[in-house]
Amino acid sequence: MKKNVFKVATVIVALVMIGFSAYAQEAGEMAAGGNIGISAGEGVTNFGIGAKFQYNVTKEIRGEGSFTYFLGDFNYWDLSVNGHYLTGIPNVPLLKVYPLAGLSLNGFGGGGGVVEYYNSDTGKWEKDSDDDYSSGSGTTFGINLGAGADYKLTDKISVGAELKYRIGFDDWNRFGIFAGVVYKF
Repeated sequence: MKKNVFKVATVIVALVMIGFSAYAQEAGEMAAGGNIGISAGEGVTNFGIGAKFQYNVTKEIRGEGSFTYFLGDFNYWDLSVNGHYLTGIPNVPLLKVYPLAGLSLNGFGGGGGVVEYYNSDTGKWEKDSDDDYSSGSGTTFGINLGAGADYKLTDKISVGAELKYRIGFDDWNRFGIFAGVVYKF
């Protein structure tokens, strides 16, 4: 089951990127790059590394598809499609800031890890090895909300940072901090 979901997710990402590429040849800028980040929630913190593809639909509106693999007490992956509304800051022409909104698909596999959570009844952190996300496997969908900023180093290279909150349809919520670099082509 886990392999089939990964195959379907890979095909979806490929089709989205091909669609962006086919449309983007007529207008707009494209960029590809990588990112690193930290994701936290449900008592677990993970380090992630990933790749992203960006396409400017207009001067202000940008679409981004990304895939990030997270390592930690349990491993999971995040496939996201987000929209950015780019705005400038007066007197800082090389900096763009944006709010973001989008959708995510996450897959996780049983790492057999132990999840820590805060028990408000006892006022202490406790361990739970029976948590669904630390044992077993599955997929979950969510909504991404956040903000970010890009700084243009050269005509082709930009660096950026992002804060993103994932609201899971099944209450599996995550907060992430990411940094990355992209190359415009």
